[in-house]
Amino acid sequence: MAKDPICGMLVEKERSLKTEVAGRTYYFCSDSCLHTFVSPEQELKNLKRRVSVAITGVVLLAILRVGIYIGLAAGAATVTWVPPCRVFHFSHGEYGSSSSLRQSSS
Repeated sequence: MAKDPICGMLVEKERSLKTEVAGRTYYFCSDSCLHTFVSPEQELKNLKRRVSVAITGVVLLAILRVGIYIGLAAGAATVTWVPPCRVFHFSHGEYGSSSSLRQSSS
């Protein structure tokens, strides 16, 4: 048995892929591990791209979350600072004082 240098999987020497570098034989479990070992520059480039996509997603989600929190805080501040009779929802569609509600309902 030999150990794949990329993923660490134990493989049988007779049934695995192999390559020789500087007089030493390396055994691999799959083509992707062999390709990563042979050309690490390409794998590094792919890894950098995946990391940059993930970081961009995390940053965008953080910005969205901050925007939502600011929106919720602004809404809560509006509800607490404006008298209920001046808020459109509480005045049943009429802007004005609560006395205008009593006059229109009678």
